[in-house]
Amino acid sequence: MTIVEFFERESHMENIVSTLLCKPDKVIFLTYSTKKTEKAIKAYESIASNRGIDVKFIPKPINRND
Repeated sequence: MTIVEFFERESHMENIVSTLLCKPDKVIFLTYSTKKTEKAIKAYESIASNRGIDVKFIPKPINRND
C-alpha cells in the first residue's frame, strides 16, 4: 500500500499517524521544501522502525503556485 500525504512542517504527528495506523510500504510526501522534509523523514524512519514498520518515505517536490 502507498499513502500520499501533504507534508506539514509544523504538524509532525499528523505526518506520521497514517503510517503508524496503516503500516504502508511507501509514504509519498508532497512538499514545498525537500530539505526540511528529508530531515523529518529521518526521524519518521526511526519511529516506524522502532515499531516494527518497514516503510519507505519519499519526498516529492511540488510548485508552491500550482
